[in-house]
Amino acid sequence: MIDPPARGDHPLDTPLSLDALRVLDAIDREGSFAAAAARLHRVPSAITYTIRRLEEDLGVELFDRSGHRAVLTEPGRVVLDRGREMLAAADGLRAAARGLGEGWEPRLTIAVNSLLSPEPVLALVRAFHGEHPDVEIALTEEVLEGAWEALETGRADLALGAHGQPPRGIAARAFGTPDWAYVCAPDHPAAALPAPVDPTRLAALTAVVAQDSARERPSRSTGLFDQRRRVLVPHLGWKIAAQREGLGVGWLPRHRIAADLAAGRLVELELTEPRVAEELQIAWRRADRGRALRWFLDRLEDEDLLASLL
Repeated sequence: MIDPPARGDHPLDTPLSLDALRVLDAIDREGSFAAAAARLHRVPSAITYTIRRLEEDLGVELFDRSGHRAVLTEPGRVVLDRGREMLAAADGLRAAARGLGEGWEPRLTIAVNSLLSPEPVLALVRAFHGEHPDVEIALTEEVLEGAWEALETGRADLALGAHGQPPRGIAARAFGTPDWAYVCAPDHPAAALPAPVDPTRLAALTAVVAQDSARERPSRSTGLFDQRRRVLVPHLGWKIAAQREGLGVGWLPRHRIAADLAAGRLVELELTEPRVAEELQIAWRRADRGRALRWFLDRLEDEDLLASLL
């Protein structure tokens, strides 16, 4: 026979309600039913009733009451662990709903060009989460036309390091141009070419190319000298590794390979023609008005931060 709760308290109406899980969590954190009652501003009889009702509904004992202190049983620990996941999800949902009402997106996806140094981007995300921990930030990577397509299709809300002509409906502002170096491994045949190297002599060599990540838009490549043989890689990290391994030649941003050049793992070729400069851009959909997007756009006006990306 279950004793009814004291007047004014609300018992568990259904198995595994959030209320019951919060009671279970409070007992575990506070160490006793009485302390949990004080924390939840309820009378002890209401706490006891909630747990007994939950045990009957689940058909298991949640606490071992044989001693002076109630201790969670193994099934009780499983219910509590899973229950805490449910409580965290419910709290996240509540925060997301509140944020939406205030104009904050529940999730912001940022497509980052791998040409950029990751540390300043991660520092920016850390600063944002320090102020707005309930907004989920997703960092993805897009290459060449993939950045524009990601914005057009909604795969990304903000692009850092897009380059080329923005499509209709996309706002963009330039922030800098990488310093490029044409490099190869020290034992690659290109390293023995007399300087300065005429680009026509590179046409017969294999080029390492980071693939355009666009799925629908026509893909493109940059910085090639009519090279017919190519090794295609998914992004800049693979391109650096492939050229370090001697698989081919190509342009790389100097700030990303400074250590390789200093250690001799890569060597720079002096060319008779420099690479045509192409500015990198910060881009977003003009119609978007989310406060998380605006937060990042405001911070990305800082010249020192922009310089640190390159």
